[in-house]
Amino acid sequence: MQVFLAFDIECAGCNHIKHPIIEIGMVVFIVKGKKMTIIDTKSICLKLDKKKKLDKKKKLDKKKKLDKKKKLDKKKLGHKMEPRCMKEHWSKNLTILERIKKNAVDRKKGYDQLVKFLRINFTKYPTMTYLSDNPQYDLGRISTELCINGFNPLEYSNDVKMKYRGFGLDVDSFAEGFGLAIGETLEQIKDKARIKSTSYWGNTLKQHDALYDATVIAYQHADVITRNP
Repeated sequence: MQVFLAFDIECAGCNHIKHPIIEIGMVVFIVKGKKMTIIDTKSICLKLDKKKKLDKKKKLDKKKKLDKKKKLDKKKLGHKMEPRCMKEHWSKNLTILERIKKNAVDRKKGYDQLVKFLRINFTKYPTMTYLSDNPQYDLGRISTELCINGFNPLEYSNDVKMKYRGFGLDVDSFAEGFGLAIGETLEQIKDKARIKSTSYWGNTLKQHDALYDATVIAYQHADVITRNP
C-alpha cells in the first residue's frame, strides 16, 4: 500500500512576498494494487493581510522609535492582488475567487489548520509522500509561508522531534516519462485525470480551484503507478 498527499495552490500573483497564497488544496489517497481510494481532502482559503493604518499620534510615536531598518520593514507590511494576475487569471474565474474570499481565514489560523491536517495524516500514515505538479514552486511557497507564520517547513514535522518528511515528487515529470514509454502525451494523461476529478466533485468544484486541481494530481499519479508494470 502506498499513501500520497497531493497539493495545489492558488496565489494572488507572482511575487512571493506581496502576492501570497490564497488557497491550498490537499488530497490524501491510497493506492493498493490497481485500486486508488481518496481518504481525506481539505481546502484552506487565506485572507490577504491588509496594510495596517496608524492614527496620527501613533505615527508620531512610531517615527521616534523606528530606526531605518524597521522603517523598511514597515513598508513591506500588507498584501495585495497583482493586477496582471487579476486580469489574466482571476477575471476569468470570478466564481472561484468569490468562494475563496467567502471562506478565507486569517493566515496564522489557516497555517495552523494545515499543520494539524498534516499531523493527523502523518500519524496515520508515517510514510506518506507529498505530490505536486510543480514542487519547487507550490511546495516551496507553502514552506516559505509556514516559516513566516511561525511553523516549520513542509519537510519537517511541527513538534520537538522535527522529524524529516522528505520533499515532493514531481508528478508531471513522472507522468511525462511514463507517457513516452507507452505512447501517451502528458496532456492525454492529464485529461483522463480531469475527467475523474470532475466526476468526483460533480458541480461542487471546477478547474483552477486548488482542491479540484489537487484531485487531478492525485488521479494522474494513481493512473500512472497503477498502470506501471
